[in-house]
Amino acid sequence: MCPGALNIEKKLPFVFQEKILLEWQFRNKDIYNMSKKFAPLKKIKLKEKIKQLISLTEIQNQDLF
Repeated sequence: MCPGALNIEKKLPFVFQEKILLEWQFRNKDIYNMSKKFAPLKKIKLKEKIKQLISLTEIQNQDLF
């Protein structure tokens, strides 16, 4: 997990978090689809989705922007 990933939702406004999540899903379709298969993301809050998706890869914070 990249440093600061656990606090990312505290630093970013909700709309920006959603933009990051959608960008991550677009860039990492295979990993995202695999995560959907094992843990349905519809039932998880947005910030939990971000934590889960970030933990699946070794993304650096700057790669999210």
